[in-house]
Amino acid sequence: MESAPLPSPRQEIYATTFDGRIYTAGGLTDGATVVKDDFLVYDPANNRWDQLPDLPSARHHITLSAVNGVIYALGGFSGGFPG
Repeated sequence: MESAPLPSPRQEIYATTFDGRIYTAGGLTDGATVVKDDFLVYDPANNRWDQLPDLPSARHHITLSAVNGVIYALGGFSGGFPG
């Protein structure tokens, strides 16, 4: 069985795992011109992605870490890449 794809294509994302699920946030789309603010979780048991509450602002290159049951999103950039 193939894993479900992300709800929309994106790049420059990082992920963390917690409690058997994969979490990712933000990223760039549309040729690195649109910065996303979504926070997503993949559950391999159900083979699906679910939307979590959006980030306070759109970011890419965010580092995610799970510590003591909390997922922290650190850093990242808010603008796209210069063309």
